Parts: sequence; C-alpha cells; structure tokens
Amino acid sequence: MTIEFACSCGKRLSAPAAKAGENARCPGCGALVAVPGPATGVLPASGARGAERTPESVWALLGQTPPGREQAPGREALGRYAVQGTIGKGGMGEVLLVRDPELGRDLAAKVILSTGQADRRQIEKFLLEASVTGQLEHPNIVPVHDLGLSPDGRVYFTMKRVQGRDLAKILADPPPLTPLLEIFLKVCDAVAFAHSQGVIHRDLKPANIM
Repeated sequence: MTIEFACSCGKRLSAPAAKAGENARCPGCGALVAVPGPATGVLPASGARGAERTPESVWALLGQTPPGREQAPGREALGRYAVQGTIGKGGMGEVLLVRDPELGRDLAAKVILSTGQADRRQIEKFLLEASVTGQLEHPNIVPVHDLGLSPDGRVYFTMKRVQGRDLAKILADPPPLTPLLEIFLKVCDAVAFAHSQGVIHRDLKPANIM
C-alpha cells in the first residue's frame, strides 16, 4: 500500500506504508516530511468525488489549497465565512447569506449592527439571543451553529438558512384554511417547547415565521 501526502510547500509525495512514522525528503524544497499513517495520510486521487468537500482546515494541514475555494481579494468575510449577500435587516441587526468553506454550504449569519462601547447592553442582548436560541433544539426552531467575532469587530452567529416565504407574505394572499392551520400548529408547538424551557420570544409576528 502506498501512502500519499504533501509537503508544506505543496509538493505531493508518496511512500510505502512500511515507512509510516519515518521521514521522507521532499524533492521540491528538500525539507524532511514525516510520513503519516495509512489511516490519515491517504488523499483522494486528483479529481476524485468528495475531494471538493474536504474541510479547508484539513487541506491547510496538508499544505494545500482546497480546489475551487480561493477567496477573491477584498471579499467581505465574517471569520471563515464568505459573505454572499443580505437576507434581511431588523432593528438590532441584519441577516447575511454566508458560505461555510469548511462544509461547503450556505448559512444565514445574524450580525449585530453596532459593536461600540456605548452599545454594551445591545451586545449582551445579542449574545443572549444566540445562546438561548442555540439551546432550543426543536424541528420548528432555526438551529444556531456558531458564535464569533469578526476581525473588524462585528459580533455574529450563524444558523441554518431557511428558504421560503414568511407568514406575512403568505397572509397577504392567503391559501385555504387547512394549510394555515398546519402552520399555526407548528408555531404553537415551537412556542410551547420554548416556554417549557423558560424562554419567551417577545417578538412573535408573521414576518418572523418562515
């Protein structure tokens, strides 16, 4: 069995499985590179299906750039998330469409509008929203994935991107009663679960229901 691995200079190397744990000299830069074990050192063949889904951090460990994931210079980002556009905006923050390069998926990211020292109470409320929502695991409550601070000082948290129409738009041209009752029951189920956890929404309205 042959183990394929890479030097930090980007040069691909290979060695027999019996050499695992030993050092091999890179023909590109001359550095000594440790031969990984078979379980961690095998790379997908060039162009293999699934290679484009390998997490970026893993590619970094291998000293390589993930194929097709080069971020354009100057492109807006929240930490590792590349900003794709704006989904909506409210009084406390805005929701952005972002791309997670680690898992290759689109997410929604809520960003606090101001992070100045004068807005400390607003920041605390924003962090509380992220923390509380992240603890409410329910099929009708949007799951929170990550909480972070961008290099430019913006507080944000990411969550599942829910696509569709909000209830306010549906009510503008309402369907038959039965589908509306099904939506209402799901909302009641979500709110009842939140109440069972000691959480009150305080801004429950059609525009906040997707």
